[in-house]
Amino acid sequence: MLSASVVVIFEFTDFDENVRSIDRELFNAAAAGDAADVEKFMSQGANVNVQERRGKLSVLHIVAARNAVPALRALIKSDALDYTALDAQGRSAANLAIEVADNRVVGRFLYDKMAWQLDQRGLQPA
Repeated sequence: MLSASVVVIFEFTDFDENVRSIDRELFNAAAAGDAADVEKFMSQGANVNVQERRGKLSVLHIVAARNAVPALRALIKSDALDYTALDAQGRSAANLAIEVADNRVVGRFLYDKMAWQLDQRGLQPA
């Protein structure tokens, strides 16, 4: 039996074949909550909107679900970040922040960013 202090980290490896190695590295740095590596890979041109294949989880979904606030702070520096991306189950990163990470503050922040992006596109949030 695992104690509550044990953190299990695994590497995501299921990506479309057109996903570059640096994009995979960014995704896994975000999954590990490593803000310094997130910034490093972003500065090297990694795609901040890369998604893994099976669940269509984006980098933003991962940091939101894992409550990786330092990695989130690094990620939101990118103007290219898509707050509107949905996973395979139709969930936004804002949904995962609230439902999985139980962080309503981050969830509200992400929801507001998503609503702003949708408004900029002439759309309304669901």
